[in-house]
Amino acid sequence: MTALTTARARTPLRWRGIRRWHVLERLARERQWRRGAELGLLRGETYLYLLARLPGLTLIGVDLWAAAKSDAGDPGYRSYEGRPLAAFEAHVRGQAGEFGCRAIILKTTTRAAAERVADASLDFVFIDADHTVKGVTGDIFAWAPKVGKGGWILGHDIHFPSVRRAVDGILPAYREYPDFVWGVPKARTRFAATLPGGCCKPSRSQDFTERRG
Repeated sequence: MTALTTARARTPLRWRGIRRWHVLERLARERQWRRGAELGLLRGETYLYLLARLPGLTLIGVDLWAAAKSDAGDPGYRSYEGRPLAAFEAHVRGQAGEFGCRAIILKTTTRAAAERVADASLDFVFIDADHTVKGVTGDIFAWAPKVGKGGWILGHDIHFPSVRRAVDGILPAYREYPDFVWGVPKARTRFAATLPGGCCKPSRSQDFTERRG
């Protein structure tokens, strides 16, 4: 049995059937998030769901839709070679057109995209792109400053050893949610000093039973 299979087998029964987009929707409604970013769209399931369910949300989506060229020796490496990436991109763009200016798609690297986003301008960032240690680490450092007061830093696939290693090392106060989502208020992180006026008092989700890894 692989490590990923073992992780799925340990998923609490009360979490079965809850997907990452459900988690993000609930958090967004609770906290009235209005602007966010998702790194790594692929087929756009989370991106399009959030735009459809949250009419007040403007969402930046970042993806290259190209075979990855990161550290192939890292267990979190996924190349996507042989996948219909052009078809995935066309699908996402076609569906996103329904949401007008609320859907902002940046076809570039996550680091290059971060340079185009103002600091403290987002309510949340959801990191689900390069799953290598180097990739997750770089995305956290590049995008954490983009999250403003009261905002959250979140991501997916905490059951990947590479993702957990990166998140454990940088954001040790994170919580785990259904479908291998991890998340933490920026105010509980080392990046709180980048918030205007310093730290803010963090809030806690009451809708999901939180589990610390």
